Amino acid sequence: SIVARTRWQQGREKLLYWGRSYGTVLGSTFATMFPDRIHRAVLDAVVDVDKYYFGEGPNAVEDADAIFDQFTRYCHAAGGDVCPFYVQGGPAAIKKAYLALEEALYNRSLPVPASATRGPEVVTWSDLKIILRIALYQPLYGFPQLAEIATELSLGSGAALADFKVGGRSPSCPSDQCLQAGPWSAECQVSGHNEAYSSTAILCADAEYLQDADEEEFKRSWASLQEDSAMLGDYWASLLMSCVGWKLK
Repeated sequence: SIVARTRWQQGREKLLYWGRSYGTVLGSTFATMFPDRIHRAVLDAVVDVDKYYFGEGPNAVEDADAIFDQFTRYCHAAGGDVCPFYVQGGPAAIKKAYLALEEALYNRSLPVPASATRGPEVVTWSDLKIILRIALYQPLYGFPQLAEIATELSLGSGAALADFKVGGRSPSCPSDQCLQAGPWSAECQVSGHNEAYSSTAILCADAEYLQDADEEEFKRSWASLQEDSAMLGDYWASLLMSCVGWKLK
């Protein structure tokens, strides 16, 4: 009975959809184009599609600083036994300590010696900003990670951030198929290592306005993002920079 009830009815079956973040762009776009093809759709962590496609509307980072303030409040409430980045003086003192760490790393990247599982690395202010972005986007997962990595950095160690930056990659020799097909072929790609490139390709092809930004437009957008979020405005501006030169829809 289950097989019969769930059998695909080609041409007659409507879409049941759940989407999160970019998935809400896909879901709302499909529902707009084919409203008669949707049965139910659940959209969670909704992206503003007018902003995504056309650049119209508020910046996506306008609430980011408030989320970071929650990190400092939770760290203070948890105390030093639970939150490794805890410092005395309340949430304001924790925020001050974090901003001091960012400032120090901005002016002086940190070399990290090789370990048994990776080669030598240099961790930078931009690397820390990526950790911060993850924390503000996925607090339950990212707040503990941010606290641990920021604590290590404040003590002069970048090992944890270097391990994250390597991301589980390990050295490997090219396969025979890779050597035959060439260095940029599918045969040479390691599974799971190109998400950043594919995400950029999707964003820049979807949002054509990002392709046309010149230097002055980038400066204006960057300033607007910084005004909305001191914590994440700089990171978000890099998304605009990544689409310069794309001419593909």
